[in-house]
Amino acid sequence: GIGGIFGRLQRGVGLVMYGNNDSNSTFNFIVNMDPNIDLIGRLDQVANYYSSLRFFDFENAVYYSAKKFDTTQTVFTGVTYFYDNSSTVGNALYATRTNRNITIESRKYEYSYDSGTEQWLRTTYTKTTSRTEVSLYGRKYTRYGYDNATYQNYQTEIVSRSAAPTHDSSGWSLLSGSTIAVGSIYEYKYETDLPLYNQVWDVDSTKVLGTSTTTAVPNGYYLFGTSIPVPIITEEASDPQGEYVYSSTFEMQTDTILQQYIYYAENGNLSPTFIDARPNGMYVLSTSSGSTFGSVLPANMKFDQLLPLAPGENGELPAFDTDYSAGTRILPSEDPTYGILLSNYEELFQTMYSDKSALLDDTETTLYLDEIDGSNTKLLNPTVVDPTEVAPLGVITFNLNLNTLEFDVNGLSTVDYEIFDAMLPKDAVLARTIEDYYGLTYGSNITAYVSDFRLLLADYANPLIDPLDKPDLSPVFSYTFDLNNLTTGIITIGYFTSYSQVSQNFTSFLNDNYVTDYQVRLNVSYNPSSTLPYLYSYQIDGTSVYTTIVSNITVESVDSSLTFNFRDPAFILPVGTNILDLGTDNQDNITLEYFDPNTSSYIMVDYMDYTRASTLITTATNHPFSFTIGVNTSLKAGLYRLGFKLLPYQETRDYYTFTKGSSTLRTILEVEHYSSGIVVPSGTTINSYVNFGYEFDWSSTTVTEVPIVGAKVYQKTADYYTLPFLTSIRIADFSTITNVVINETTYQANGFRIYHVSYTITAESGASTTYVHNIYERAISIKDVYRNNNKVVMDSTHPVIITREAFSTAVSINYGIDPLFAPDIYNLVSDNPESYFSISPSSVSGITYSVTDTYLVFTIDSSADAGDYQFVIGYYRTGETVISLGTVYITKSQGQNAYLSDIQFSELATETNYALINESDTAGVIVTSLYNPTIYYAGIDYDGADIGGVTNFRVDGQVSNIPIDEYIPYFLNYLPLGATIAKEGTGGIYTAEVTGPEDPNVYLLAADFTASEETENDDIIITYRVTSESGLNMVYYHITVTDVTYNVSFIFDVIYVGNALQPDLNGAVIVINVRNMSTNLPVGDSLVTIFPAFTQINSYNNSTNLLYMVDNLDYKFRFGRNKSGYFSFNVSVLDPDGYEYDYTIELNGTDLLADINSYDLDSNDQGKYYYINSSTKNRTRYFTITIFDAKVPDRDYGFVDKDKSW
Repeated sequence: GIGGIFGRLQRGVGLVMYGNNDSNSTFNFIVNMDPNIDLIGRLDQVANYYSSLRFFDFENAVYYSAKKFDTTQTVFTGVTYFYDNSSTVGNALYATRTNRNITIESRKYEYSYDSGTEQWLRTTYTKTTSRTEVSLYGRKYTRYGYDNATYQNYQTEIVSRSAAPTHDSSGWSLLSGSTIAVGSIYEYKYETDLPLYNQVWDVDSTKVLGTSTTTAVPNGYYLFGTSIPVPIITEEASDPQGEYVYSSTFEMQTDTILQQYIYYAENGNLSPTFIDARPNGMYVLSTSSGSTFGSVLPANMKFDQLLPLAPGENGELPAFDTDYSAGTRILPSEDPTYGILLSNYEELFQTMYSDKSALLDDTETTLYLDEIDGSNTKLLNPTVVDPTEVAPLGVITFNLNLNTLEFDVNGLSTVDYEIFDAMLPKDAVLARTIEDYYGLTYGSNITAYVSDFRLLLADYANPLIDPLDKPDLSPVFSYTFDLNNLTTGIITIGYFTSYSQVSQNFTSFLNDNYVTDYQVRLNVSYNPSSTLPYLYSYQIDGTSVYTTIVSNITVESVDSSLTFNFRDPAFILPVGTNILDLGTDNQDNITLEYFDPNTSSYIMVDYMDYTRASTLITTATNHPFSFTIGVNTSLKAGLYRLGFKLLPYQETRDYYTFTKGSSTLRTILEVEHYSSGIVVPSGTTINSYVNFGYEFDWSSTTVTEVPIVGAKVYQKTADYYTLPFLTSIRIADFSTITNVVINETTYQANGFRIYHVSYTITAESGASTTYVHNIYERAISIKDVYRNNNKVVMDSTHPVIITREAFSTAVSINYGIDPLFAPDIYNLVSDNPESYFSISPSSVSGITYSVTDTYLVFTIDSSADAGDYQFVIGYYRTGETVISLGTVYITKSQGQNAYLSDIQFSELATETNYALINESDTAGVIVTSLYNPTIYYAGIDYDGADIGGVTNFRVDGQVSNIPIDEYIPYFLNYLPLGATIAKEGTGGIYTAEVTGPEDPNVYLLAADFTASEETENDDIIITYRVTSESGLNMVYYHITVTDVTYNVSFIFDVIYVGNALQPDLNGAVIVINVRNMSTNLPVGDSLVTIFPAFTQINSYNNSTNLLYMVDNLDYKFRFGRNKSGYFSFNVSVLDPDGYEYDYTIELNGTDLLADINSYDLDSNDQGKYYYINSSTKNRTRYFTITIFDAKVPDRDYGFVDKDKSW
């Protein structure tokens, strides 16, 4: 449900909701001011609502609603019904039902919006219609909640009325002069929010009765009356429907308890948000005491306190425990949202100003009169009679005994009093009455002066105006007493007014409703023979009390406190008087002075250097009061005197002398030395700590005093003391250091030093105490570990990891040694054999030790083997036990890299071209790749292939004039650290792993790069596998090698065609001669089908012979590789029988080779001519030699024996 106060009241299952305004519940002044909504939206109510009544009891609750026909449910409001069980027809209580015709006026509101004034305008319309209504007569019962029903006889109640005209029906008449502004767009955003929007109600006072018919109701019938209506209120005095809510007699204005939370404010003091919409004023919410103090929500908030706290000078945020109420805040101009928020906040204000003026209830506890000069009297604790409606003038009465006044020789004494510390409502101000300011008798007609005075009052109350520039509105009450014509008893000395905040700002509010006048009176008494206040006793150090009063107190010295007790049996001084401020506003009535023997004079002791306390004058017997001074230990022993006055006008003080005893304090308050901080001893043994390695200056035990600048004569002169080894030692006031002894140094169990010093402290009284000071050298340990300047965690389970591939890694250990002298501590034995870091083991291959000013450094280079290393660290100082400083844990991990850093095919890079490298498959076949690796002068650039995880590479190398049938590429020096390499053999079996060029198995890597070519373009691929030291990573290099110069191979098949003379050549030697020639034509690099036709042989580059003993086995004759170009092939048969033979040579068994001398006609070369173009590829050519036509040679002339053995 939707309700003006409660959307829904929900009770517990089977339970009663109780709000009967008794000792058990409160449901008081629940007021629904929304005329469009019911008081309560919904309650639990069954169809038989009478059954539900017993679960709700709000019989004595006080509530109202502004809705004309509030339909809050019956179970909440209660119900009436008629019933009579009389058996006599015609009995006066017998119920009857009457139907009556009536005419009655109905009303409605129509709204429009005036954009010029930004106001909603309301016009009232009326319509009179003929209607019927039903009434019951008889015994009427009323029931609330679960209480029993009560009844009254002879009651008539209208229980229903026929429907009123609808809001949009025709026939409505404008009510003349009814159009008024009812509120701004800010109060009512939508038309539907406006009061009684779209509602119609009847004006009962206009009802005219017509004809009727009455019937008797059968005996024993219950007749429903009505739900008891919610009391209706209205905000318009002329509204005939409902009680005027702003009437001075309405209980919301007369109930004093209610006004602690809500009270009526006149229209003129409403805020701009409400002043137009509430022409009759309105009720405003206040604080719990708002009616008294005038603090109206939400204006009582300190909105500027919502600003954030200002940051510190360096921009730091405020501490979390900052006092938010007292902290400094940023300026409003620094917060871009502050202005908007402030404007929105001010729109919530209900009133412009506080409208309360009466002094608050407890004002008599704070209010006092203070005399301006004169006798310096101060009158306290008045009696206050608050103003009432019958007696609107408040009365304030102070007691004054004339014995407190100083009279002149003529017996006259004039007092001028100002009034202070009145407890005022919020922003009210206390000032002169208008009559007083304009010199009129109190009570005169001030109408002509109000307007001008209000302007003065506004300036007087304005806190932004300099007090010197304000009008003089402070009330002063004057009176002259004459001992020759003395008046005692009640005397009026003047009047003042408390002006509310609203009266300061609006002349129309400067009236008795918003200001309160007070009469100020004195209750004067005088007895010239009265006993004046006097010193009754004194008490020393809170123990012994002495009543024999002497001006020189010598019975005992004062060590801590001195109390003076006084009596005022004749009530001379006002109750509540504080002797500390008797006759003064500065609490300087009591004085303490020290006698300086150097100048033989008394010196005033500053109030900050001793304590004062007092008890106020009370109404107890003899009106006792007292004060106590505390002579603390910061005051020097010696002679002092106390001075005070017992009457406010006394010009000279009464003095009493006493001796302050010597202090027995002999404590060391604090000590400080290098790196200790301030150490506060808790006993006679002092323990402090110094940074490791700091060397104290033990050269002297002479104490040096550091004086207090500007020390007072009654205070100590030494602030603290120093020694060569102490920054400061602070001791009890007036004590001294009488002896210092430096004792033998000892050692802690872990080897760190303990220095021992003793001090003897002597008190002002002469007593002494010896203190022992133990200074412990702070232990050091590994604080930070850095690997190449990057901080790492190190312990036995987390060693510093060094990668195998790292060329050099620095592990730096910081022991947290004081940087001021760390360079003197970080030493190795070679730096300072008397003080150094010891490291075990003292040397490790590939690892060196060094120090900087702040680190112990281990440098691990690439030659250090993989493995775990532990270094035990100590610190050695001559003549002392080596201090254990823990263990450094380093692990050099096994190599993960299996990528060659370079590969070469000649010892000198200038001998060949750089090899080509590409990504390949596992067979060495080049594949399309994302990477473009390159071999250049600095090694292999993998172009990210190594990072990308490529593990197969094809490498094509070249040599020049180097045998490659037992060849190893130059890669052993470029293996990753710890990695090995192996060659793939037959069946995919790899050789033993080779670790480097010194490995005895290096020969296993040799390969024949010339064997097994199948075609001219086939490459001999030898696969090598590189395995990382960890064994986890493997990279395969599929390598080819070609000789860029000697890359031609010749294979010869020999065929013999026998004849009768020589059927076979068994036992004969065949000689094949191959010669490479230079001719008059160059060697080209293009493949040719017709050999170049040279005409001249210039020279022979090389000549190779193959000798073969013929047998019956098949054999292919192959020459070693030769250069490209022009060749001459010669064949000779060394036959034991001396026969000669003819022969032919055919390329591939088909193409017959021509004779050399058919090209060079002058050549004696009888060989066959062959040509092959230049190339970097290995090439093999196949030839068939056919030998035939054995015959007997012709005999030469002379001795010939070429065919015989020598």
